[in-house]
Amino acid sequence: MRHFRLGLLCALLSALFSISLRGEEAGTSERTETVFSAVITSDLHYSARRQEAGLIVPLLPHVEEAMRALAEEVIALQPDAFIATGDLTVSGKEEDAEALSGIMREIHEAGIRVILTPGNHDFDSDKDSYGRNYGFLSEGDLHDPNSLSVLTRIGGVSIFAMDDCTGGSGMNAGFSASTCEWLRENLERERASGRKILFLAHRSVLLDRAVYPESYRIANPELPSILENAGAQLIFTGHMHNQKLLEKGILHELISAMPWTGSYLIGRLSIEGDSILYQTEPIDFDRFGEEGLSEIAEEAAKKAAETWREVPMSLGREKGLSEGELREAGDLFERVISSYQDGVLPAHLEEIRENESLDLLRELIRETNYGPWFEDLLANSGTDASSLSFQWGK
Repeated sequence: MRHFRLGLLCALLSALFSISLRGEEAGTSERTETVFSAVITSDLHYSARRQEAGLIVPLLPHVEEAMRALAEEVIALQPDAFIATGDLTVSGKEEDAEALSGIMREIHEAGIRVILTPGNHDFDSDKDSYGRNYGFLSEGDLHDPNSLSVLTRIGGVSIFAMDDCTGGSGMNAGFSASTCEWLRENLERERASGRKILFLAHRSVLLDRAVYPESYRIANPELPSILENAGAQLIFTGHMHNQKLLEKGILHELISAMPWTGSYLIGRLSIEGDSILYQTEPIDFDRFGEEGLSEIAEEAAKKAAETWREVPMSLGREKGLSEGELREAGDLFERVISSYQDGVLPAHLEEIRENESLDLLRELIRETNYGPWFEDLLANSGTDASSLSFQWGK
């Protein structure tokens, strides 16, 4: 398993977590010096039932054990908030939502605010099960009467956890006119109170509308302007299962990776005054979770990597190419995929473009579904999404 060693930055994050202030009650408009910390993830796709492994989500058969390990780590870190931006369960079935809510309750009862947004998978079976199972987490917060959107205040931070699943079990994403009005009114009030605003949703706010279909992004075209006008500089979303950073004007959107794929990443956010610090790191399966889970996670990651390598290698064998050159092409393909999943492809792009196996890899996958997607990755890799730091308001 690939483990990232964060060194000085990780030590700074831990220090900021240790001095975090606990939240204040909703409805208070007092100006406060902001000190806030959170663990952030998305697309848990939790199920209490055993699921089959897949190429994209190698740890899926062990999601029950992995989720409990993640909960243990969150409780040990003691952030102000644990945030999950949608697709909490794999299907929205009552038995899965009920089991996950029990784990969320454990985090909640450890003194950590649990802040959730619904995702399209959470409504596949029963939309009402969401409120029944997770409603206790937002008691006392400000609720939009026309959706599951919630405003939570913790210290000097106002967190808008938005329901973009207006299409029910379908893939449409967006806010009604009444929810947009609720959002505008409350954004203006929170900005006037001097609070920092975090915006959460399942689908993306800033993905390019000319490139990505509607199922990947929130349909309201005015939303970026609404957030920018309110000074809501930090956005957390999910749905794509891969780590990604998008920036436009003062807006910074972090799309969180699914924690059961790639390097099993979670995000850690610290705010101290106007200093914003975000960093991804792998779930520590060595310290948390049941015995043997670390080895299971490592083996699952190896199998996924080998399957990615096999994609171009199998194509090359049909053309009679040597195993040696095919292995090099396969290694390169796996490196691109893993870097993309973890949001660090931009950092490795120059090395990848100079790799002697790149031309062969391109030739092997050109006529497959991977071809156009691979070329787009190399041409539009974006920004390194493994870390973000900036000064609020600047």
